[in-house]
Amino acid sequence: MSSLIKLPVILAVAISLHVAHTTPSKSSSNEEATVNTALEWVVQFGISIIKFVKGLFWAVAAAEMAAIMSTTLLSSYVDPRIAFALIKNGDPEALHLTPLSTVGAVLVVGGTLLRWQCYRAMKSLFTFEVSIRKDHHLITTGPYAMVRHPSYSGMLAIHIGMYCWWGSRGSWLREAGFLDTTGGKIALVAFAMYEMGVLGGLLMRAPVEDVMLKKQFGAQWTAYAHRVPYALVPGVY
Repeated sequence: MSSLIKLPVILAVAISLHVAHTTPSKSSSNEEATVNTALEWVVQFGISIIKFVKGLFWAVAAAEMAAIMSTTLLSSYVDPRIAFALIKNGDPEALHLTPLSTVGAVLVVGGTLLRWQCYRAMKSLFTFEVSIRKDHHLITTGPYAMVRHPSYSGMLAIHIGMYCWWGSRGSWLREAGFLDTTGGKIALVAFAMYEMGVLGGLLMRAPVEDVMLKKQFGAQWTAYAHRVPYALVPGVY
């Protein structure tokens, strides 16, 4: 069944979203230089509720996997009313991969792999705050040899992928009818506002980080910026 094929993809997307939204190192200490602006406050607010957001990622994934399994592999053991509650008309084929959702999954997993490479390249220097850490040095290898802020490039791909994944036909949010309810529409608007604030803030961070790094590393950063002129997307920006 086409819905069963989707099960490992759902799990891969959920794991990717979890990894991409988990910091690999501790927050900056009070002794380390950080940025304190209204923009950074918005971003930090989003980060402060990241555990809740990751919980939502897993809840949606679990609901979709349960809906598929209750109408296929476990259909003989599950009350049909549960299947009808999880999916419109209890149709297991309603939850399937489409070209758009497949593109979304690829963007989410690919964006996460890019961020993971950034985690590996920066190690303990990588934090979710804009900061200059103790013994900070300029990272110019790995993904940082392609663009200056590859972790933001990865996050941009992830968030575009999320909307393709959840918003396409065949997704549980669409096929369960949740987005057709008043509560679903309110939740969608709230999540969209959250996403716009955090993602917009992250993208606007790039020039702020460039200023901090140029001030800290001087000619070394200038030479690096000359070699790697693009901040997020090679040949574009």
